[in-house]
Amino acid sequence: MNLDVLMNIYRNDPRCFQIAKGLSAPNPSHFHLSGISGSAFEFLVSAIHQQDALSQFNHLIVVRDAEEAAYVHNTLENITQALDIFYFPSSFKNRKNYQLLNSSHVMLRAEALTKIASGGNKKIIVTYPEAVFEKVVLSKTLSDNIISIKQADEIDLNKIDKDVLPVKMTLSKPPKSDQITYSFPATVPGTYDTQDFGRFVISMVAKTADGKNLTVKKEGNNSYLISDAKKLKYLEYTVEDIMDKKVKKNHIFEPVATNFVEGKHFLFNNGGIFGFFEGEEADPIEIKIAKPTQLYGATSLPQTVNTSVQQNFKAKSYHQLIDSPIMFSVPDTAQFYVGKTKVTISVYDVNGVPRAKHFYEVLKRDMAAVEAFLPDLPVDNYTFLIYVDDFEEIGNAMSGKMGLIQKVKLALRLKNIGLGALEHGNSSTYYIADFGSGLADAKELSLDNQLSGAAIHEFMHILTPLGLHSERIGNFNYTNPLMSKHLWLYEGVTEYFANLIKYKAGVISPDEYLKEMESKLVQGLDFPVTEMSFTEMSEKVLEEKFHKQYGQVYMRGAVLGMLLDAEIQRLTSGKKSLIDVLLVLNSRYGEDKSFQEETFISELVNEVHPDLQNFFTLYVEGKNQWKPNDQLNYLGIKHHDTFQESSMLSPFNEKDNDITMKTNGLLGLEGQVVKTGPNEWAGLKAGDIINLKDYRNAVEPNGQKLKEGETAKLNVKRNNEFITLDIVVKYGLKEKKNVLRWEEKK
Repeated sequence: MNLDVLMNIYRNDPRCFQIAKGLSAPNPSHFHLSGISGSAFEFLVSAIHQQDALSQFNHLIVVRDAEEAAYVHNTLENITQALDIFYFPSSFKNRKNYQLLNSSHVMLRAEALTKIASGGNKKIIVTYPEAVFEKVVLSKTLSDNIISIKQADEIDLNKIDKDVLPVKMTLSKPPKSDQITYSFPATVPGTYDTQDFGRFVISMVAKTADGKNLTVKKEGNNSYLISDAKKLKYLEYTVEDIMDKKVKKNHIFEPVATNFVEGKHFLFNNGGIFGFFEGEEADPIEIKIAKPTQLYGATSLPQTVNTSVQQNFKAKSYHQLIDSPIMFSVPDTAQFYVGKTKVTISVYDVNGVPRAKHFYEVLKRDMAAVEAFLPDLPVDNYTFLIYVDDFEEIGNAMSGKMGLIQKVKLALRLKNIGLGALEHGNSSTYYIADFGSGLADAKELSLDNQLSGAAIHEFMHILTPLGLHSERIGNFNYTNPLMSKHLWLYEGVTEYFANLIKYKAGVISPDEYLKEMESKLVQGLDFPVTEMSFTEMSEKVLEEKFHKQYGQVYMRGAVLGMLLDAEIQRLTSGKKSLIDVLLVLNSRYGEDKSFQEETFISELVNEVHPDLQNFFTLYVEGKNQWKPNDQLNYLGIKHHDTFQESSMLSPFNEKDNDITMKTNGLLGLEGQVVKTGPNEWAGLKAGDIINLKDYRNAVEPNGQKLKEGETAKLNVKRNNEFITLDIVVKYGLKEKKNVLRWEEKK
């Protein structure tokens, strides 16, 4: 049944008329309704709210608890598509600590009270007893402290021309200075390289209220100096599509870039769209976007207008604007709740393949794992913005289906593409690749793995640095960024937690978890510099010398997080863990309060034990080589410098068999025998072509490896014909370096 038809049934029901009449009477009637189930309550509320008799009244809905209020609020919004429905929560993060404010809750309360005080259309407030009994600010005090929007930016997505988008900015009041600088970010929080977004601004015109041009001078890559600025009323400029620009020097990571596809898709990473007046980064901004009717803009930003042709958004500051990407696309969305947190998924696939329903299953599992690790999720809503690009051509090259020249060209193309994701306070942006059918069985490259591998990591950034951070992030300088020395915390610990969460929730097995951490340990040691101060590298990460080492934060940094966790547990006899300590510090600081750059480590140490300082002195601030067993033994894990284990011998490995091989494809998924020696044992001949995926399936049927002496039947292409070889499985001892193994019960 159509939603409007269903709504009309409720709206025209005589019982709704009766209730509306009773509620609007000078002495309102009391009603007790029974037999209501499912979403009938929300339909009934919507129908009563729309009765003429109640047109002059605001409506207060009080339900049992915060979770039910969030559900009711969301359902009412979906049913009515109205913008005058407000969620009114408690100001606090949890019931146990009434000193710990939830800043997003405080904003929601202030917004609801402001809208009620401003009059206009009738409003609905959805709340619960805890929130109602909390004191609120007086209406006059609220009015006296309201800050008006100083800047409104207007964009018409219908006017895109050859990947160039026009932007118009209107000032509500003139600047106080005769000269003012309008700048675009040199870099943005969460990224650790130089973007220089001003490179993608084509034109910049400053105008007075009567349309006269003012003098504008570009300074450096990102700034424009405007003269006679007290007369400034408008800025008009154009910006380029960053993804399609494909710059090689200071390439902009795709999840941070912009993308314009006329009538289909617009990705706004706002640093590439909007600038700021220096010194006014804390001022509120309104964004007005005209759009094609078929597109919808998904974002974590609050909306003030939402129609088929227009969406307006508001940001309390430039910082919030930069932290809130917007993705316009034909709706392919899904929503679900994890505890009290509403999660929205919005997907754009360049080939138009609907994917939100499938990604819902992946992300619901991952978010449930996060909830088990962090029972009190620190946000009310969270949005996943997912861009799926077509990489089938590259997939074909990787699987060996293209010639050498094509492979080289595509390899060069791939070098300048950044797959991955970027975190934000209430959202994260993903750029992932559909490699096509040629790599359909390459699990590590599947869309699910690309998304799941990043989603937990990006969400956990809510803990740090979005929650727990130094003043260098809290007061971020977009023009001359000063990097924090605590990347070991922001990225290293976050990556460790991402893997730990999956292990704790059973998403991966104990052995898979240990294998992942072992891989990070080995890869970390492969970097050119194995003795490195993490704090020095972090602080100087924008310098080329140190930027080359940046990847270490996800490898060595994650292992560092595991060692730190183990050391905290050892020093406290298991009474505290790393997550316990960080949650305490997070409650002390949080998103609106920064810790001191120089004293944070000592503060963390004070929460644990004085001896913890040795760990930081040696391995974080110092350049000492790790001694993992000092910490890992406590977790029942042992590190082996070298380790011999029984491993299946591969007939296609030159070290395991007397042959010479070459591989086809960028991934080496297909191998060809070049020559064989006298001790070849599998029955292979020069020229034989083997699909390595087929080999894995033959020796690991149903995911279980064959035992010594068992026979694997393998299809081999010989002289352009397929033959079947019976290969007797062999095992032998192989030596590995830097191995992690469980030493106690898992």
